Amino acid sequence: MRKPLEELQRRLTEEERLLRLRDEHPTFEAGEPPRPEGLHRKLRRRWNELATKLLEKGWLARTDGEALLAMCEARVNGDDTEAMRLLQIFKKRGKVPLPEVPVKQPVVSIAVEPLNITEVANTYAADVLSGKIVACELVKSSCSRLITDLSNPAFTFDTVAAQKVGDYIAGLGLVLLPWQCFIIANLFGFLKPNGLRRFQLVHVEVAKKNGKSSLLAAIGLYLTDPEGDGEPEAETYVAATTRFQSQDIVFKIALRFRADNEEMSLRSEAYRASIAFGDSVFMPLAANPEKLQGKNMSGGILDELQNHPSPDLYHTFTTSTASRKQPLIFSIGTAGNQREGNVAWGVRQHALSVLDGTVKDDSFFCYIATLDEDDRWNDENVWIKANPSLGVLVQTDNLRQMAERAKALPSGKQAFCQYNVNRWAKTSYSAWINPSDLEKPGVAYVLESERKLPITERLAAVEKRLDGKQPFIGIDIAPVNDLSVLAMLFPPQEPPPGEKFVREGVFECLFRVWCPEDDIERRSKEHRVPYRDWADQGLIIPTPGDTTSMEIIERDIVELRKRFWSENISFDIAFMRDLAGRLENGHGIPMIQVSQGFKLSGAILRVEKLIKEQRVCFHGHPLANWCISNVVLSAGVRDFRLDKARSREKIDAASALCTAVDGFLVHEQNSLRHDGNITSF
Repeated sequence: MRKPLEELQRRLTEEERLLRLRDEHPTFEAGEPPRPEGLHRKLRRRWNELATKLLEKGWLARTDGEALLAMCEARVNGDDTEAMRLLQIFKKRGKVPLPEVPVKQPVVSIAVEPLNITEVANTYAADVLSGKIVACELVKSSCSRLITDLSNPAFTFDTVAAQKVGDYIAGLGLVLLPWQCFIIANLFGFLKPNGLRRFQLVHVEVAKKNGKSSLLAAIGLYLTDPEGDGEPEAETYVAATTRFQSQDIVFKIALRFRADNEEMSLRSEAYRASIAFGDSVFMPLAANPEKLQGKNMSGGILDELQNHPSPDLYHTFTTSTASRKQPLIFSIGTAGNQREGNVAWGVRQHALSVLDGTVKDDSFFCYIATLDEDDRWNDENVWIKANPSLGVLVQTDNLRQMAERAKALPSGKQAFCQYNVNRWAKTSYSAWINPSDLEKPGVAYVLESERKLPITERLAAVEKRLDGKQPFIGIDIAPVNDLSVLAMLFPPQEPPPGEKFVREGVFECLFRVWCPEDDIERRSKEHRVPYRDWADQGLIIPTPGDTTSMEIIERDIVELRKRFWSENISFDIAFMRDLAGRLENGHGIPMIQVSQGFKLSGAILRVEKLIKEQRVCFHGHPLANWCISNVVLSAGVRDFRLDKARSREKIDAASALCTAVDGFLVHEQNSLRHDGNITSF
């Protein structure tokens, strides 16, 4: 072993020699120096690897044999500090000129400018919204959200932060496409007032082979690398349905990125199932949520979420970041072959609620590229909607051949729809009400003075204005697992003195909502539905424990009826037999049982008609709007029903509303039968 003084002298001599070569021999040629004879097998292999990589960078000259050998010895001996020092000397010297080769015609040098992530993202959003880039409605909504949020005073956009991520990924050799730049700009550009990243949860859905796995592998490295995100003791995990799949896709790509980047290779360690940057680690995991308890995740990637057998792993990932200041959890995948019970479908429905504005979740970002409802799966003009990398990573000719083969077999068609155009099975069921219809005058408000109030003040003002009026009441009860809702439907009223309704003949609706306290916390944390916010605003009445308190609901209904007298209350017999008996026999409130399913078709169609005509007002009640926008209808021979199984989320407020409207229709029919006209209210 060399003495310290001799070692220092050797290092100084080597650095001086390389720098002197740059100054004294500016025209020395790039190329691999002769490899010394008799090297050990490990040194020979390391020589070949390093020489190849340094030549690719243009940092190696034919006279660099001694320095290259020293670097090989350092790597073989595990002295990464020395290896990194030598690498920096090569890097500092810069590119070695290639030997001059006579050419018959002038060579035109084309300068490649670094990709401006923010500029590309903004251009992509503008081109999508203008129609220059063909995209689905969900991608258009994501682009509109970017444009709107750039002027939102609640956030700032840091172009430097976004560019840092783009440059890091480019350094790994990944050529970013516009849609990928759009995702990066959103995730890393938007900051909260405290300077931390805005987004913490991400859902990306595109068709197969569009490059989502490569993008996530690069981002996973960035989140872990101290020279990337810089998170202390970062823990980034990738999980799929099996550990083999976790290692075989995203993590395998990350290993390749690292191996191809000499600088990263020198300051990290790669093992079969982890990449370590000092105290920070990036690793694949088996899909076993029980073994993941206690993880302190700073980054997480859930691959092929549509194939996960349960939501447990998703919830484990999203709840394992409590001590991190700006965690980032990704879920990625394509369409699944079933919706019921599929965690990816649930996340997707939350994404739709965020994009259409029925749920406010500023920490959730989504990019879903799919076909629109009316698009034909075999129309190649719309394939780009689900394949934003079409023409680069995905070839139209290949899709065309797959589509031709799919026409022959129903199973082939389903596979093509699922994997190649990102269309979920059974998506022919359309949403009942367009969320934008719920924001129109006459549906969101009836008085200009009330429209300008915050939502809690608006609802309080409406309730005060309607105090003592006679509504039709419908109720939908859930004894466990979520919401119980009472809807009060008020027939058209006279405006207050000195004011005028924005539309005449408008029905108004008020709601009471109950939910077990445990479900409020669970749904807020695991499903990102803002139950806690709604409860804090007084829009949900918590009941203790994990089951609905029928005593609290009974008490509240009795108190409500003192203010809003009603002839009777319409109800669904399911889960409410005992409560209905107590209300009728103990408090003298007539209870009318209403048949559900297709028997509610008349009420469903009347609600739809009133909304389309802007003649039923929910006063912007966010939970009610959320439930109504979640509804999907199933069609019978001539009738319709609210299809809870196929609806994207809870629909209890819509069910209570239709039950109340059914009571109104019965009253309307009785009035026509007895008087020949509808009585006044």
